[in-house]
Amino acid sequence: MHLRVLVADDNLLFAEALTQLLESDERIEVVGCASNGAEAVDFARKLEPDVVLSDIKMPLMTGIEATQRILALRPETTVVLVSGQSSPTEMEQGLLAGAAGCLAKDDVGLSLVETVLRYAGLEAPQFAASFSAA
Repeated sequence: MHLRVLVADDNLLFAEALTQLLESDERIEVVGCASNGAEAVDFARKLEPDVVLSDIKMPLMTGIEATQRILALRPETTVVLVSGQSSPTEMEQGLLAGAAGCLAKDDVGLSLVETVLRYAGLEAPQFAASFSAA
């Protein structure tokens, strides 16, 4: 079983980089890329991801508002917010909205896969078999 991830970022180049990093691990499948918050909510409803990796600052709807709406539709989904220049207040608002965590874009790098798997609780039974088979 793959961990299904939706990437939401209005910077297409960054979204593509995240997708490539995530898909470098055979346990992860990126099911879609949204370019704004409204699209993230729509894609989350349609694609049923396990994890949404979302920028905080996006057009049409912020990542914080999208987090609230996604979790209202799919409370079992884990949302991790990513930010390039957000204030501590925005990160706190994201956590209050239900995000599992916040990552700085500068810190994404090679630890992205491990961070997403940790936030998703890979210890859950449906993913434990994937670990032992890998």
